[in-house]
Amino acid sequence: MLWIIESIVAVLMLVFGFTNSAVVLVASGLLITLLLQTGTAFVFTYLPEIFPTRLRGTGTGFVNGIGRIAGFGSGFLIAGVYAGLGYAAVFIVTAGAMALMGMTVGVFGERTTNRSLEQIATTTDPTEDVQARKAAGRTDEAVSPA
Repeated sequence: MLWIIESIVAVLMLVFGFTNSAVVLVASGLLITLLLQTGTAFVFTYLPEIFPTRLRGTGTGFVNGIGRIAGFGSGFLIAGVYAGLGYAAVFIVTAGAMALMGMTVGVFGERTTNRSLEQIATTTDPTEDVQARKAAGRTDEAVSPA
């Protein structure tokens, strides 16, 4: 779902940047804001799910920290793009960043829909499921690590 939101935002960024209509400007700006806020909620829900349980807090914190650094640096990047390439380039670059994020999550992101954390952990850390089953007293052949 996150990749769909980011892809729609990319298109709306171009609409917002190149429209001559006040109505379209306000509507696209509103939709961008709503979708970016929705995307933030999805990111903070999705991030912990993609890390193994024992690394969930560390992984989420690290990625969140990298995102904050990127957010800080993006202000300087946008200022440089505007100074060097102009108004239109700002919206092209931001739309490209949104599209790149959407494609990255869509292509490489872990699929978590309708899967329990245990199932997701099995694909990210195969030993975790075995350890959980052994702790529960189930040590049959089917749970032995490959």
